[in-house]
Amino acid sequence: MSDLVKKEHTILIVDDTPANLRLLMTYLQRPGFNILSARNGQSGLQRAQYGQPDLILLDVLMPGMDGFETCRQLKANPQTANIPVIFMTALSDKEYIVQGFQAGAVDYITKPIQVDELWARVTTHLRIHDLTQHLEQEIVARTGELEASLTREKLLAAELRAALEQQRELDTIKTQVINVVSHEFRTPLNIISGSLALLREHLNTLTLQHRNTIFARVDQSILYLTELLNDAFFVNTSHGQNIVVQPAPVVLPTLIQKLLQELRYQHNNREIISHFHNLETPIMVDPKLLRHILANLLSNALKFSAPPDPIHLSACLESQLVTISIQDKGLGIPKEDISHVFDLFYRGSNVETIRGLGLGLAITKRLVEAMEGKIFADYSDSQMGSKFVVKIPV
Repeated sequence: MSDLVKKEHTILIVDDTPANLRLLMTYLQRPGFNILSARNGQSGLQRAQYGQPDLILLDVLMPGMDGFETCRQLKANPQTANIPVIFMTALSDKEYIVQGFQAGAVDYITKPIQVDELWARVTTHLRIHDLTQHLEQEIVARTGELEASLTREKLLAAELRAALEQQRELDTIKTQVINVVSHEFRTPLNIISGSLALLREHLNTLTLQHRNTIFARVDQSILYLTELLNDAFFVNTSHGQNIVVQPAPVVLPTLIQKLLQELRYQHNNREIISHFHNLETPIMVDPKLLRHILANLLSNALKFSAPPDPIHLSACLESQLVTISIQDKGLGIPKEDISHVFDLFYRGSNVETIRGLGLGLAITKRLVEAMEGKIFADYSDSQMGSKFVVKIPV
């Protein structure tokens, strides 16, 4: 028997006759078996629920709750419904066998009980019970694996859809950049080409002032082309990718003054007034990204305002937060545009003939957010100019 049963089993015997209980317990008391007993149906129900046996041997004729009712209640209880029940009945009780099967029994043993028959039936149903449990566990395990696999497949499919959507978005943006840049290139290239033709044909007859005007026009066109290429390159290479932030010690007033010097040279010594507070010591920020942010905002301020109105820049450090504001007295930002000024390719409704791609502020916002900062534009009417505020943690 021990060769046939691969684990310890618990068997519950329910019989109202003590002699039958002792006999069955003697037959089944072998290594690998744990035997429980009950003298009536109600006690059998309780033992079955708390002992969770692997098999129940149940007498048919018992006072009070008989074997049929006991079996029906066992099968009605989810905690005991799957335990196989073998009826024990006398040879004269053949008419009850069908009724026993209808109540939920899996087999029967006739009394007086023969040891060989008992072993055969108990062994067979324990095997079936073990196999059923094993199959149920396998089904649960395979179902769990299948659900996990389906979940992974869904995640992969979602990631693939997101990647394809991002690629489509990138392709659309690149196409837009190419189209807009191609269109915007024509005007400055025509200016440069026309200026060179004018100089080539009339250089000796042009006054110095006229020459300088032509050179300034060429310089402005080259500067505009450079800005176009820089913005287009940034959008093409960084959109959809992480921007690498590399903090380093920076004396902010020094960085800003160098930038202002370059901008004044490029914009005919336009007046840019700067104010600094609590920035005498170095702070940890990414100097390249910060310089790009300030260059974009200052270039916009210079582009959308006219001399002699100055540009005002202020910077201060408070509670490990650098706040930089740039204000001009130019066109200003219409109220209906304030929520869209940082959108890619968006241009204000009041810019009219002033050239641009609508990339600068979108790029600036991405750079600020890469540095875990925030940027916002103050609303102002058309006579008060624009004000942009950047807050960056250090």
